[in-house]
Amino acid sequence: MFVLPALIGCQSQNEQTAADPAAETGQEAVQTNGPKTDTVMIYQMQFQPAELIVNKGDTVVWINKDLVAHNVTEDPTGSVKSDTLNTGDSFKLVPDHSFDYICSIHPTMKAQLTVNE
Repeated sequence: MFVLPALIGCQSQNEQTAADPAAETGQEAVQTNGPKTDTVMIYQMQFQPAELIVNKGDTVVWINKDLVAHNVTEDPTGSVKSDTLNTGDSFKLVPDHSFDYICSIHPTMKAQLTVNE
């Protein structure tokens, strides 16, 4: 029986360095400062994470991964309110203030968003 050596997936150290700019300097890539996007998953009748801290100018995206419809409603004023989010729907906001929020369809679902200046 004749066996060929397997070379698939092999790279020399030089090839790895050329393919990964961070490897070239020995440092991880540095993320630039500026607005970021944070995600809140709606799953198993919960907002995850239930407490989120963002900087002013950041975007928050809520994504409904649950089996039932939900919404995002500022508590108690309702000044921030999404449409009904069916499974797979999302709601995007660049918040300008901190607030507690609930799902007004399921008011036991509570969470908090803190916006740092």
